[in-house]
Amino acid sequence: MMVIRPVERSDVSALMQLASKTGGGLTSLPANEATLSARIERAIKTWQGELPKSEQGYVFVLEDSETGTVAGICAIEVAVGLNDPWYNYRVGTLVHASKS
Repeated sequence: MMVIRPVERSDVSALMQLASKTGGGLTSLPANEATLSARIERAIKTWQGELPKSEQGYVFVLEDSETGTVAGICAIEVAVGLNDPWYNYRVGTLVHASKS
C-alpha cells in the first residue's frame, strides 16, 4: 500500500535518486543534496513547532509501506510573499474562432 508520511532525514538518499530522474526544475525536489537536506531540516523544525509561520514548510513523501521504497514527494509552503515578493506566472495560448 502507498502511504503519504512526513519526510525524515533518512529519506535524503532515496529522494536524491528520484531527483536524478526528474531532470531538475521541480521546486519540491531539488537535485542538490545540500538544498534538499536543508528543506528536510526545515520541514522537521516545522513539525516540531520551532519556526515562525513565515519560515514554515512541510514536506511529505509517498512510500510503499510493504517495501519501504520512497516513490514521490510533495511540499506545502505555509506562507509565501511575507518576507520576499512572490510571483506566479502562467504562460499559455488561448484561441478564439468565429464560426461565421
